[in-house]
Amino acid sequence: MNKKMIVLFCAGILALGAIIAGFCFFFLGNKIIESIPKYVSVEKIDDDFYVVSDYNGEYGYQFKLEQMIGENFVLVDTVDSNVNMLKLSDTKMDIVVGELYRFSACYTTENGAGNGKFSDPVEWTASWNLDALDYDSVVFDDEKNILSWDPIYSAEEYVLKFVDEKANEIQLVAHQENFSVDEIHVGNYKVFIVGRASNRYLKDSFAGEGFDLSIVRENVINQVLRDGYSLNIVSTEKVENFEIFADGVLKATLTVENVQNLGDMFAYSFDNLKILFDQLDFETMSIQIKSLQCGNVLESALSQIN
Repeated sequence: MNKKMIVLFCAGILALGAIIAGFCFFFLGNKIIESIPKYVSVEKIDDDFYVVSDYNGEYGYQFKLEQMIGENFVLVDTVDSNVNMLKLSDTKMDIVVGELYRFSACYTTENGAGNGKFSDPVEWTASWNLDALDYDSVVFDDEKNILSWDPIYSAEEYVLKFVDEKANEIQLVAHQENFSVDEIHVGNYKVFIVGRASNRYLKDSFAGEGFDLSIVRENVINQVLRDGYSLNIVSTEKVENFEIFADGVLKATLTVENVQNLGDMFAYSFDNLKILFDQLDFETMSIQIKSLQCGNVLESALSQIN
């Protein structure tokens, strides 16, 4: 073997040694991860969903993201992370409500050569609450007695909760973004509006801070019946006092003692009015009655007593 061949042979040996040394440094010089994350879960934090594994990675983590397509899970992406959680909205996944997904995680090394095995996967069906109503959009038309508000995306109906000053609650449903309060009694309320969808994976929106509402109406006397020395009145709102006039002159104020709730109406009865009625000539005088203001109820117009 001549000198040139010896030099080439030695160079080859050195190159092979360098390759072997590099291989050993790359694959054997790094710690091989033996441990596997014990759990993977999906958690909602500040209106975003995160895939979370247990916090035991010495260097980093890798998350495997899969989606059920047809009858099989299909790999969508694998994402490296230096923390034990991954924000799903920052990945390639386009999360769709009602769709089924699967997630798993493993611990990683600096160059990936000694990555551990993936954990058992967790399956997750995307489900979340509808957006809460923006109460700044609520408008009350006090002439038409109609509440209206901006729509909530994907909401198909709205649950309205009227809570009065005594914490009594009335719950009603609207199928559009407005609602007549004609059937709600006058008073001051805190109103909560909750969006609802038929899709079982879209949960009701949160009620939020609510909306302060004062319902004020004029009382309307629908019926006045005089029977001897008794008087019976039916009106639309509940009041505490009525005034009686003769030819425009105030003759008496009646304080309510007997009132019956008829659902949409209120019935009042006054007995033993002999002293008052004996002073009135129902044949020659114009005898009229009106109710006085009571809280959110405005006084009524004058009604004739025959």
